[in-house]
Amino acid sequence: MLQAPSSSNSGLNQGNAAPDGPPNETQPYEGLDAAAQEEIKELARTLTSQSSLLSQEKRITGTGDPNTLTAASSSSSSRSIFASDIKGVNPILLDVNDPDYDETLDPRSENFSSVRWVRNMAQICENDSDFYKPFLLGCAWKDLSASGDSADITYQGTFGNMPIKYLKMSWRCISRRLFHRAHGKSEDNDSGFQILKPMDGCINPGELLVVLGRPGAGCTTLLKSISVNTHGFKISPDTIITYNGFSNKEIK
Repeated sequence: MLQAPSSSNSGLNQGNAAPDGPPNETQPYEGLDAAAQEEIKELARTLTSQSSLLSQEKRITGTGDPNTLTAASSSSSSRSIFASDIKGVNPILLDVNDPDYDETLDPRSENFSSVRWVRNMAQICENDSDFYKPFLLGCAWKDLSASGDSADITYQGTFGNMPIKYLKMSWRCISRRLFHRAHGKSEDNDSGFQILKPMDGCINPGELLVVLGRPGAGCTTLLKSISVNTHGFKISPDTIITYNGFSNKEIK
């Protein structure tokens, strides 16, 4: 349990405490601070400088694809999902003499806006999704079920216990087959257990999935299954998992 600071430390904590709320109260997000805006401005300057040099070199040598720089601005009529006044223009192609020149997107200008620059770069990716592949994918699954080996019969193999492990596996297999044949049962492997029962689900792009459950309930197995990390357990062949049309093999 956290305890309130004593009076002897009040002077040390006074400078770090928020002026408009208790010290332990979570402050709301109020946008980019000055440090973040300066980092964005420096990043914009670096990208603009490097891209300008590259475009000049290609223009002189006559090499490269001229559509690479203009592809993003070819569909600038699309409206932004972030702001209605941002069309998504390539800031590298900005020219002071251009009638559509926007100094808020020019990192060399004193009126440069980090917020508008970030929104503009995001809109560039939205305008040309064929060139700039989207990095947000949704996930949907049907009849998702997983199974694994029992903990009491599966353990880490070493050089010393490998002979004993294989002898136990052979004896278990022989005894299981004899038991099943004597009772007329199937010879399916019953040494495992079902971690996840068949379930359906869907996650839209940008959504956060939170799985709650007691230890051993399969929360981690579910998250690992939809993130294509199935080491240590098996997914049922009847399971269907898709990522906006992509299969789990393509995502992996």
